[in-house]
Amino acid sequence: MGGNQASKTGIREHHDDHSSSMGSNGGFHKALNFAEDQSGARQSKSLFSSCRSPYGGNVEAFGWALDSVGRSISFIASAVFVGTALLNLAKAAAGCATEIPEGETTLPECDGRIYGIRPSSILTTYSTVVGVVSSALLPLVGAIIDHSAHRLLVGRQTALVFCVLSVPLIFVGERTWFPLAITLLVLAFSGWVHCSIAFAYLPELTKDRDELVKLTASFTMIQYGTSVLFLIFMVGLLWLLGLGDDEIAAARIAQSISTVATCITFGWAWTKCFGERPAYQRVPEGSTIVTAGFRKLYRSAIVIFRNYSALKFFFIAIAFGEAAAQSLATIAITYLTDVLLFNSTQNGIAILLMFVGTVPGAVLSKYFTFRWSPLLGAKVAVSLMALNTGAAALFLTGPGQQVRTYTVGFVWGLGNGWKYASERCIVCQVIPKEQDGEYMGIYLFAGQILLWMPSLIFTVLNENGVNMRIGIASVGVSFLVALLAFFLMGDYDEAVLAVEEPVDGGDVEEADADAEAAPSEDVVNMDSRSEQ
Repeated sequence: MGGNQASKTGIREHHDDHSSSMGSNGGFHKALNFAEDQSGARQSKSLFSSCRSPYGGNVEAFGWALDSVGRSISFIASAVFVGTALLNLAKAAAGCATEIPEGETTLPECDGRIYGIRPSSILTTYSTVVGVVSSALLPLVGAIIDHSAHRLLVGRQTALVFCVLSVPLIFVGERTWFPLAITLLVLAFSGWVHCSIAFAYLPELTKDRDELVKLTASFTMIQYGTSVLFLIFMVGLLWLLGLGDDEIAAARIAQSISTVATCITFGWAWTKCFGERPAYQRVPEGSTIVTAGFRKLYRSAIVIFRNYSALKFFFIAIAFGEAAAQSLATIAITYLTDVLLFNSTQNGIAILLMFVGTVPGAVLSKYFTFRWSPLLGAKVAVSLMALNTGAAALFLTGPGQQVRTYTVGFVWGLGNGWKYASERCIVCQVIPKEQDGEYMGIYLFAGQILLWMPSLIFTVLNENGVNMRIGIASVGVSFLVALLAFFLMGDYDEAVLAVEEPVDGGDVEEADADAEAAPSEDVVNMDSRSEQ
């Protein structure tokens, strides 16, 4: 594959990756036309509105950037600072030691339980629950986006729920930690739904692909930049205030800042910037909005397994690789806090270095794509992630290993940035042409379906008294399965050629075909109003 082609298609995925639509592209393009017409109408008013966009008057692009800032800050506050506080509060409630006793070199083994589970399982348990529910409901969320005109309403409602649930977390403490742990679980699920709705707007921000490339690059820099700056700010603030070892104070400060910032950015974005959307398609006859997404996903999966071998193994690699990569944050925070006795500041530095490592990782991906192929880059990146996870299990054994931990964190970030960039280039080349909207939806689903698995395995091992180092190593197994699937894809050039011509899905695709091809009444009405 040529260098120029690789560079363009490597970013093209941003146009479609997060579109939740699993339907025909006809409805998608009608919605895109309406989105641009509406955005243009609101752009002409932007000088007098509360949403003045620095993106050439594109107010929805500005709204997307604002939403991204809120999501980034809230993730860092809840995962790093509130998560660390909850772990230590749960250990204290179970009667476990949180500091090494005088004269000892290691922390005593904690056999206590709180509400039926070990304190060290609390974060991975909630991560498992959120992963299972999210995987089960993803087709439903996609159907709401595809088959209804309620996208903006759902986006506003989830933003409001997220902001309301963020407030109680400010008061985390000895008496409130368990109900707030339940609150955090609901918050995480509402945040996942909200993120899915927000990403559905991404490919519709502009018809100009070059402009979309610039927008998505800007959003990526904003997202990572916000996370890094917030971590640096919190680490510096805790150091200045002398609160580096006070997990509760750190959690309250971080969550207070996060709540204010998230409410402002979400409120601004969803009341002033984002616009209405029509339905892409009618709900197929014989289906409901609850079942439409599941039926469409089933039919598409049958077509893939029958006709596209390389694409099949690619989606399997995505499922296992994403499960391992996205579970690392929760499992790592648990391990660093419980085994290495890291405080909030040290956890923040470790996560900060993971974010920093993604930058050279993306650069390495670009080099491998130009020099060889993105598939080779993905294989090397996943191999690096597996080896680094094994190294963490072998060499991070107890307190006082900050330098080793920070090195492992940076390498995890390096591999993650490399992996994501390579996979995004691959998916643009190995999905059937003229069906990118549908198959990008499946790509999104594949990345979500097994998110619960590594956390569940870690929790089961931990609940049965297995050393946490084995639990960390178990995450590496998911990376190895992903690596095997990448190898089973076969030759990359053959995989690209295999999807040049769409195949006939047979009887599987005939069901509901007429209903899916026809635009919904909302789309027709919106188009006619735009023409007027």
